[in-house]
Amino acid sequence: MNLDLSRLSALSDWMNRAVDGGECAGVQAAVVKDSREVWYAAAGMADVEAGRPMSRDTLFRMFSSTKCVTGLAAAMCVDRGLFTPRAAVCEYLPGFKDQLWWDGKELRPVGARTVYVFDLLNMTSGICYPGNWNPGDRGLDAEVKKLAAEIDAGDYSTGTVEFANRIGRVPLSFYPGHQWSYGMNADVVGALVEVATGKRYGQWLRDEIFGPLGMDDTGFSIPPEKRGRLAGVYAFADDAPHDRTRIDAEVGRHLGLADYDPRTNVEMGGAGLVSTIGDWCKLMAMLQAGGTWNGHRFLSPYGFRLMTTPMLTPEQAKTYNWQDKLGNNYAFFNDIRLAGTPSSNPSNPGTFGWCGMLGTNSFVDPVEKLSLVVTIQNRPPFTRSCLTYGLRNPLYAALG
Repeated sequence: MNLDLSRLSALSDWMNRAVDGGECAGVQAAVVKDSREVWYAAAGMADVEAGRPMSRDTLFRMFSSTKCVTGLAAAMCVDRGLFTPRAAVCEYLPGFKDQLWWDGKELRPVGARTVYVFDLLNMTSGICYPGNWNPGDRGLDAEVKKLAAEIDAGDYSTGTVEFANRIGRVPLSFYPGHQWSYGMNADVVGALVEVATGKRYGQWLRDEIFGPLGMDDTGFSIPPEKRGRLAGVYAFADDAPHDRTRIDAEVGRHLGLADYDPRTNVEMGGAGLVSTIGDWCKLMAMLQAGGTWNGHRFLSPYGFRLMTTPMLTPEQAKTYNWQDKLGNNYAFFNDIRLAGTPSSNPSNPGTFGWCGMLGTNSFVDPVEKLSLVVTIQNRPPFTRSCLTYGLRNPLYAALG
């Protein structure tokens, strides 16, 4: 369908209301249609204290939006025969040998059912995020705190592969393949790409994805001359609009991230990228085109199909309960919309994408060749606003 750009003023109106109502300090949104950015708007401030408004060159902490890139990188490696989804992870990362898993009462050996690459890509490995529920997430919590302490002490020597091997030595929170659970799988895949390609993960992304796409502001670190473009992170009280607290330092240490310091050697494939809205639109444009952009082929048609095909079994899919995506499926770190499933947003079957902890959000509708990129830097929980997802509704209302 054609997109009526005049109707997209409804998105701008909503963004301005969110800023004026004290739901966020600032927000940007951009629309990509038919592999071309066709609309952009910004509201509010990137840095309230510095008096710096949101602008196209504002840098954003992408957090889990990073997973979209890591899924693409994995699909490209599979396309090139560098590894297969059926490979055992321990073939590349010895920390995954002889693992244990938590059965709810005690730790048991995984035996022959080791963690495979497809377990990582589908979040069915047994690796969760740090927590305090079982030996698995408690072990991850200890490893992340250890990494953060090293960084705080000025020790940046731990690398992506070493940290992934540490993750592998932590007990699994459930038996591999038993269910879906959100966790540090993409961080391990980043290390897998590093081992398989012989390049640091960030350098491989620069050479194979960011460079060819012209994503010049995207990476795992920020050079000093660009530091002043980074947006502030703010928390807002649910019961007091405009009650704003700046929390950059706390967010920067989340998951052991090193505040995008160029000295860091751990490049988190699940949370570590910084980018701009314009750069992310280029990624969406390429994905809308099925894996090609400006004559450069990133993925074969079959590689693209693999990356965007639902991979969870019916039993695994019962545990995929992310927000309002009940009934959807998952693969290569993307939510994938299925036909006839409940949702608060319109979209077509096959629509895929993911979000970030601070409010970054993007998707690709392969039928309409349509994407919306939203960039916010709000600390969760997002209990007073559905801005990041709600903007999709007036976007689809502009089609016709």
